[in-house]
Amino acid sequence: MEGYKVVGAFNPGAITYGDKIILLLRVAEKCEPKQGYVSTPIYKFEKGESYPAIMEFKEDDPDVKLKDTRGVIYIRSRLPFDNEPYQTLKKQGWC
Repeated sequence: MEGYKVVGAFNPGAITYGDKIILLLRVAEKCEPKQGYVSTPIYKFEKGESYPAIMEFKEDDPDVKLKDTRGVIYIRSRLPFDNEPYQTLKKQGWC
């Protein structure tokens, strides 16, 4: 998928199911870096379906607290909800 990079594969497993062999493994991935932005892989859910996507925040956004890409805290510190960070997320379909 565009924007993602595989960084490893682990926990391989194999089972037989009837006359078939099923192979599984976990894939570690990260977003390709984009200058000036912090990106994190996510899944979006719409109309009973899910699909991978990428959520991006400006590195200098004071409302973004990033421990690592597994957890992004977005603080809506400026009210009302017509502030630029909220409107950016709304346009991207996150709110």
